[in-house]
Amino acid sequence: MAGSSVEAVRPLGTLPAEAATITDYYRQNVYDPADQKIGEIVDLLIEKDGQVPATMISVGSFLALTKKIVAIPFGALQVTLKEHKPYLVLDIDKRALRNAPGFEFNRSERRWQRVEEEQ
Repeated sequence: MAGSSVEAVRPLGTLPAEAATITDYYRQNVYDPADQKIGEIVDLLIEKDGQVPATMISVGSFLALTKKIVAIPFGALQVTLKEHKPYLVLDIDKRALRNAPGFEFNRSERRWQRVEEEQ
C-alpha cells in the first residue's frame, strides 16, 4: 500500500537464547512428580501478543476415564531433559484433573470450548 503507516516486517538476525520449539511440547507426554504418565499435550493456545496462556492435555488413560482434554496453565509445566529429550512434569492432584472441566475443539469456530457436563 502506498503511503501506508504500517512498518514492514524485517527478518530476525538472532533468536532468543532461551526460546523453546513447539516440538518440545506438542504431542509430548506429561508426567507427575512420581514419574507416572498423566497424558499428552494436544495443543498450545497462543495469544496475539505471543503469550502462551494454556496447554491442552489429553488425560483420559491416566484417570481411567474416557478421553478428556483439560486446560492447564502453560507456566505450570516443568521442563527438564531426560535422555537428551524434553521431559514434561506437572505437579497436580489426580482429583483436580478428574474434577477439571473438559474441553473439545470446535472445528467450525476453530476454538476450544468447554464441554457441558451431563448431570
